Amino acid sequence: MLPKTRGQAKEEGSRIYFTGKDCKRGHSQSRWTSSGGCMECVKDRRDKEKGEYLAELDDISIYIRRKKKENDEWLEFQKSYREKYPEKAAAIEALYNKNS
Repeated sequence: MLPKTRGQAKEEGSRIYFTGKDCKRGHSQSRWTSSGGCMECVKDRRDKEKGEYLAELDDISIYIRRKKKENDEWLEFQKSYREKYPEKAAAIEALYNKNS
């Protein structure tokens, strides 16, 4: 049998307790002893935060793919420039190597 109050749950070392009362969102669920939060509310909040996190990851993934494409295009431009103007490319590379 679950404890009926948070205090009893703490005394007994129980992780959850059940008051029989609905939470402010209307859930009739057990509560966590550590926070006093309704288990259903905690689950809903976790699912919402997970969704926001995944959306953020998706945005980051799109950004990374776009930057990679831009970088690939830049590398292709550099390669074609070196092939088209080998003397200029050699001079630029020599200047770069001299300054590093």
